[in-house]
Amino acid sequence: MIADDSPENEVTTSSPRETDTGTRLVGTRACIRCHHELDGQPIIRLDPEGLLVARCPECGRASPILEYPVLGHWGSRLGISLLLIYIVIAIAAVLSLATACFAIALEITQPTTRRFSDFVQSKWEATPKALTPETYDPWRTEVAWWNESGPAILAEFEAASGLGFKSLPMTEMGGFLLFSVAFGVIWAGLFAGVRRSRLWILPIVSYVITMGLAISVTTIGDGPLVAVWDIAESVRIRHLLPIALLAGTVGLEIGVLFGRPLIVKLAGLLLPPNRRHDIESLWRVDRKH
Repeated sequence: MIADDSPENEVTTSSPRETDTGTRLVGTRACIRCHHELDGQPIIRLDPEGLLVARCPECGRASPILEYPVLGHWGSRLGISLLLIYIVIAIAAVLSLATACFAIALEITQPTTRRFSDFVQSKWEATPKALTPETYDPWRTEVAWWNESGPAILAEFEAASGLGFKSLPMTEMGGFLLFSVAFGVIWAGLFAGVRRSRLWILPIVSYVITMGLAISVTTIGDGPLVAVWDIAESVRIRHLLPIALLAGTVGLEIGVLFGRPLIVKLAGLLLPPNRRHDIESLWRVDRKH
């Protein structure tokens, strides 16, 4: 049988025409040839078929924009379970860091608190009422006496020894700042899906919650007597701890704001060229296309 090669039986072929849709691919999607990450690439339409594709910036291959196979109910349950695990890990990381920062701040303010406790005790022992056997206790003062004399004692101690930023050890404060910067960088990587324009709020919220809880649970009591150390602890929470924790909050903010560029640069030095795209989500989430 002889094939008919007449012009009227020829099939007309043409190269597909590309039309930019004006949108970009959002989400993790790999190139079907070189597996390069396509997140953020323009979505184009191939006419006349109308197929939507994203062209790989590395190899130039056009990968169709198709939905991945649905795994059914168990797939959605697995995804929800993994999301809950991630949320639990993130909350645990935030609480652990807040607890660690609180403990470090308490340790930094310990010397000043001890000096203030000794100062209050010396003032209590010098009162004529404290010398009477019925009320004398070197470690416990009268609440009424502290409410009346406390402001003057606090002002005198602040004028003599300082009760603020200058009274805290600068070496420990600097170390606390560097410690917080390192954890801020870890936060920037842990919360990779959150933009830096929103992530900076997290250290502020942690600071406010920590100080609010500390102040709410610190009281000198309403009885007739109060321990001198409880008075010193109350002053520490209200006058020293906010300053010490502020150093940690500033360090976290520095780490959060500059952590992702630092991770990307380190990855560029340590990872092979064909694996550097694995951490591109750290800067794509901040719209740096």
